[in-house]
Amino acid sequence: MRSRALAINGDRAIVIETDEDGETEEMLAPLWQDVSDALLYAAMALGARNTWTPVTRRRSCAPGAPATSGGRRLVRACGDRRHVQRA
Repeated sequence: MRSRALAINGDRAIVIETDEDGETEEMLAPLWQDVSDALLYAAMALGARNTWTPVTRRRSCAPGAPATSGGRRLVRACGDRRHVQRA
């Protein structure tokens, strides 16, 4: 992510902060941090399905189970389109 941000925005892609002790910390600029966070959350959402046991999957996809937010729709965590509810 860092190399892509630097390729597109150059030095503006990195923010350098200095604390009271004089130590500096380099981090992605807010726009690039948001991009990084979005990719992280997408990866976790895709990978979460692989960590479920059959029991967890049945509970999560059961009628009446809590739904997760998916924009304008509420989508059950099982990823099955039959469980899509309109908000």
